[in-house]
Amino acid sequence: MPRKSGIAWSEWVVQFHRYRHSIIFIDFSEEDNKSLSKKAKVAGLAVNSKISSNLTFICGSESADIKRIKKAQEYGAKLLTKNDFETLFNPNDYKLNNCTLIYDTSIPIELRIAKPLSNFDKNVEINSFSFDSDEKYSVNLYNMTCSCKNFEKKYRSQYVKGDLRRFCKHLINEYKSSFGLMELSNFHKFIFENNQTLYKELKSFTLENLPSPVIVNFESKDEWWNIFIQNEKGVYKSYGYSPLDERFSYGEAPRGLTIPLRQKLKELKNQLNGTSNYQATKPKSSYSQQNKSTQSHNVQQTRGGCFTIIVLPLFYILYVLLS
Repeated sequence: MPRKSGIAWSEWVVQFHRYRHSIIFIDFSEEDNKSLSKKAKVAGLAVNSKISSNLTFICGSESADIKRIKKAQEYGAKLLTKNDFETLFNPNDYKLNNCTLIYDTSIPIELRIAKPLSNFDKNVEINSFSFDSDEKYSVNLYNMTCSCKNFEKKYRSQYVKGDLRRFCKHLINEYKSSFGLMELSNFHKFIFENNQTLYKELKSFTLENLPSPVIVNFESKDEWWNIFIQNEKGVYKSYGYSPLDERFSYGEAPRGLTIPLRQKLKELKNQLNGTSNYQATKPKSSYSQQNKSTQSHNVQQTRGGCFTIIVLPLFYILYVLLS
């Protein structure tokens, strides 16, 4: 489920069924208001007609009165859009009722995905995606397992259930077929739409003029990196990048971002290697060391030559005086 701005969902979802909660719908059509009120009552919510101090939620239409919304928020009511309400209070059990069972909050938000409940504890046969293969794989969404080599060889089972790194392409396909993409974040949608499996390491950094952080995903710091960038329309695109050669795959780099992106990627590479930017950008070359050594050697030779020029005449003078 995507993050909801301004709402700490985990604080109240777990406690939801212990207490009586209420909601008010503002500035919806009569038909929408009846439909939403019915869903609220099925979910165990009391539907208020007026704003009061015991109000839990306020759900406003796109044209809702801002003053009424602010007044409800002053009482502590949490603001929901119509889409938020219908997503959260959907009667399907895997979406809300036991949120602690569905989301593992120890997983970073970029990698966190809802876990299907036990009604999905069944093995489903999936055909291989290779055109020249008749092989079939056994996928279990509840256990988040697959019998394919990618799941086994990439040790995806080491990640807890609900971690996107656990997903092979077959798990991605089955999850997408069962739940769709409606509740996924833009990043998750990109992963599922493109059947893009993720690697072990995940880093992120901000870049000026971008609406969200750049996500960097890789297996090893010296192997190819996957770079995920979201544009102003909320659409992600991925790029391959070699940290060793400092180049993009097929020369395909994001327009207008290449220079600052390269700098950030270089900084990340130095960070992973444990070197500072100064050391990485201004190394002491062998030429300068050799040149310094040569200069020192020449100075020593010059000093020796001066000594010889001065001492020899003195010996000659002493010889003449004593003879």
